[in-house]
Amino acid sequence: MGVSRPSVVEVWFRVSGVGSTTAAINFIATILAMRAPGMALHKVPFFVWTMLWTSVLIVFGSVRSGLRRRERDDEEPPEPTERPGQPDDAVPAPQ
Repeated sequence: MGVSRPSVVEVWFRVSGVGSTTAAINFIATILAMRAPGMALHKVPFFVWTMLWTSVLIVFGSVRSGLRRRERDDEEPPEPTERPGQPDDAVPAPQ
């Protein structure tokens, strides 16, 4: 049996995940690098704080998701179950 191709939805989710992660990294780098000279992190506006921590959560979530996917791919596939309609699933005829 050959390798199965991913569905369009799965590809779309991966592309959007990569886009969100790179946007979050961009926000983090911009916030940390482009502050005014002498401005400490505790003095930045509230909006900047919310964007920073949202971006950090997105990056950590995507890393966790990638690690979980790798862990799930390493697991053995589940044993196939019997399909409905086979003789074991038949209902006995009334007498």
